[in-house]
Amino acid sequence: MRTYCNTQTQYWVQAYAYSDNIWEIEVADADGEPVDLTGTEITARLKADLRDGDRDAVGELECEITDAPNGVLICRLPAGTVPPGSYYCSVRIAWPEGSHSPLAGRAVTVAELAIYVRAEATREGR
Repeated sequence: MRTYCNTQTQYWVQAYAYSDNIWEIEVADADGEPVDLTGTEITARLKADLRDGDRDAVGELECEITDAPNGVLICRLPAGTVPPGSYYCSVRIAWPEGSHSPLAGRAVTVAELAIYVRAEATREGR
């Protein structure tokens, strides 16, 4: 999925409760150019209700930058993190103060995910 900085882009995604689930996100500016993610921090908390605070999060996606200059990251929902059900997640990126990015010192939500976690018939080792 490709997402643009400073736009609230919502994605409806499906995951499986007993498998690892991985999504790749490409962050671009309004002109479609990659946004450099060097030195950034990513937060992606799972919530059962959009009104829940961060302390009420039921889990987190594990996010990792795979190609910082080209704005590419992956977010992973490990097997067994949450039971089957519907969840919400904002993928938020924070740029450090003093960096050379025009986004220095800012935090931007680059994707809003509505995640439907399904049960699975096969659950090896579970």
